[in-house]
Amino acid sequence: MSTQINVGALTTQRISSGAIIATVSASFGLSSVNRQNVPETARQIALYMLHEYGGLSYSLAGALIGVENASRARYGVVATAARVETDEGFRALVDELVRAANDGKDPVRIVLVAQPPARVEHQSVVAQERNRSGAESAEMVELVLPAVATHFGVSISTLMGPRRDALPVLARHVAAYLLWRLTDLSLPKIAGRLNRRDHTSAMYARDRISEAIKHDSKLAKRVHALEARIRQQAKTAAGAGGRGSRERAVA
Repeated sequence: MSTQINVGALTTQRISSGAIIATVSASFGLSSVNRQNVPETARQIALYMLHEYGGLSYSLAGALIGVENASRARYGVVATAARVETDEGFRALVDELVRAANDGKDPVRIVLVAQPPARVEHQSVVAQERNRSGAESAEMVELVLPAVATHFGVSISTLMGPRRDALPVLARHVAAYLLWRLTDLSLPKIAGRLNRRDHTSAMYARDRISEAIKHDSKLAKRVHALEARIRQQAKTAAGAGGRGSRERAVA
C-alpha cells in the first residue's frame, strides 16, 4: 500500500491515493470525498495527505477529489499544513489518519463541531512572520545553498526545484533550517529563496529538522558540522564576527 524511502532516520512515505481517499472518507463517514457538499475540512485533509504523503502535485491531488482549480487545491494543502504546524490536536488527528492509510486499518471517526478557521489562522501566521525584524543576509544565503547542495550531492537547481524524492527533500529541509538559524530572513523569505511559494513549506522544513536532530544523532552531527562550516566560511569572508548573521537558539 505504501513505499518507504529512508535517509538517515527520516522516512518519506508514499501512500497510495486510493488508500488516502478511502481513509479520509471513512473517517468522516462519507462514501467518498470526491462528492459535492463534502465538508471542507475533509476535502482539505485529503488534499494535504495526497500531496504530502501521496507525492501528488496540487492539480493532480485536486483532480482526484473533484477540485478542478489548482489554486484552490494548493490553498487546501497550505491551509491544512499551517494548522498542522500550530494545532497539536489537529496534527495528532492527521498523524492518525496517515497511519491508518499506511497500515490499512480502520481510521478514527471524526465528528465536526464547527468549521475550523483555517484561513484566519493561516493569515495570522503570515502576519506574525512579516512583523519579525531583521535584515536580509544575502552573503549568508550565498554560502548556505551551495554548502548544502555540495554536502548532499545535489545541484542547486535540484535543491530549489520540484523534485520530491527523499534526498532532495532532506537537503531542501536542511537548507531551510540553516537559513532560519543563520540569517534574519522571515519564513516567507526563506521559502522564496528556495523557490517555494508559501511560508508553510519553510515552517514545515524548519520544524521537521529541529525535531529530527533531537532523536537522530547522525543527522544532528551532519547538520551541526555543516552549520559550523558555513559559519567559518562567513567569518573568513566578512572578517571576525561574521556580520549579517544572527543565531537562533534550538530548544
